[in-house]
Amino acid sequence: MDKITIYETITNFLLNNWFISIFVLLVICISAIPPLRDGVIQIKDWFFKKKEFKVQRKDELITFEYKKKTTLFDIVKVNASTHELGVNAEYLWINKYYPKHKIIVQALKTIKVNNEKLFYDVFTIELNNKTKSIYFDISEFFNENGSSLINLDKFVASKIKELHNK
Repeated sequence: MDKITIYETITNFLLNNWFISIFVLLVICISAIPPLRDGVIQIKDWFFKKKEFKVQRKDELITFEYKKKTTLFDIVKVNASTHELGVNAEYLWINKYYPKHKIIVQALKTIKVNNEKLFYDVFTIELNNKTKSIYFDISEFFNENGSSLINLDKFVASKIKELHNK
């Protein structure tokens, strides 16, 4: 009697179960192409929404909105009203979603969109020997008039104007 090898057993199984073969090939293709993998992750996240990460500090609830997640960068909107609490919450968010990270650099960036300046706190982190940037939209608590940390009166005046223009 001839001995059947594991390779032959697996091949016979896959040939007899074509739907499993197609599924395995599809998984291999999706995992090998980063943009496709990122798209599948976004679809999965949309269907199986995780509990939103929230931070309760003092009398304020800070929430985060995931705007974009890729293998190279994330864009996250921080909903906080004070600078100190917003920045502290950014660190908590990074620790939650990337627990084994190392922060390489943190920088403030401005992006102009439709005659409006948006402010981003950009963290570049190292994770599994790869770098990733996290863009925190901090426009809620930092604008061209400064922040609650620098000049509270000027910051509050700009927020009052925003509320009345809505």
